[in-house]
Amino acid sequence: MLGIILDVAVGLVFTYVLLSLICSCIVECISAIFKFRAKNLQKVIENILGKDYAAEFWKQPLIKSLSPPSKEPSYIVKFLLAIFKFRPPRKPSYIPVENFIATIENMILSGFFDKNDRINFKEVLKALIEGKEGHRTSISLETKGGGFEDTIAYFLYKSSSIEEFRRDLGKWYENVRHRAQGWYKRKVLKYLFAFGFILALLGNIDTMQVAKTLYANSFLRESVVEQATEFWKRHSSQQNENPTGSQNKKMPDSRLNSRQNTKGKQDFIAELDAHLKILPIGWHEGSFSVITKSPLLFFEKILGWLITAVAVSFGAPFWFDLLGKLVNLRTTGRKPEGLRE
Repeated sequence: MLGIILDVAVGLVFTYVLLSLICSCIVECISAIFKFRAKNLQKVIENILGKDYAAEFWKQPLIKSLSPPSKEPSYIVKFLLAIFKFRPPRKPSYIPVENFIATIENMILSGFFDKNDRINFKEVLKALIEGKEGHRTSISLETKGGGFEDTIAYFLYKSSSIEEFRRDLGKWYENVRHRAQGWYKRKVLKYLFAFGFILALLGNIDTMQVAKTLYANSFLRESVVEQATEFWKRHSSQQNENPTGSQNKKMPDSRLNSRQNTKGKQDFIAELDAHLKILPIGWHEGSFSVITKSPLLFFEKILGWLITAVAVSFGAPFWFDLLGKLVNLRTTGRKPEGLRE
């Protein structure tokens, strides 16, 4: 009995892995077209610097060099952008902490922040760079609106050397960037849920129905478990071959998200399609008439789709890791044939 339940769990998790990979690919394509990461970073910079300072920030050479080269978009991309009336920003999607620190220093030394009579940031930073004493005497920590000037004043006041100033400013930026990544991930989760529900609706991927079918059909259950085990072993072995790679390179969906290796991407898509065909999903003759027989059956079907969508929003890495744990548990939990009574 426990073995059957474990096999059903493997089948469900395998289904979630495949669906999450497809939805992740869709979200990544949309993110690349509409420059979601660059737009998110642009909002972050505007929040911490203010619009006026942010406009000058983007003009700095170290930041402009990070912007992607302008190229003519394809007709499909032009069509999508015209429909949604969206103009993607020509801003970088990532700014290293070294570039941020150097850019802020350059803006301070150029006198861009010296627009009030409270602090001469340029002279204070020069004194800090030259190692002169007494730079704190010209700094007032009186806050006036909590703008970026107050942040600079605080770091200049507490720093005893230029290295300390750069280290504190870099840590502060890293914390802000980390929170921005959390905002972006929450946005991605919403998209994953939306596309997960659409996919569940179009493909009639009802979690409860899939579980019932796998539980009742032993032949189908064994076939799905066999494919799930083979899928995990193949892609986990690819992770082991690249142990020093980044987290994105380790995930099986990287072959879908990568713009390189088109043949490998097509082969992986064909592999997903082959796995999906064996799963107990899809609209068949009489499927629609069954759920319209009673409101309870219709509500149960919608609940099954929602469960699928929620599961997809967890992402492919989560389900792939859980699939590995279940496969290992299933492998170690089975007795060898010679020991069975």
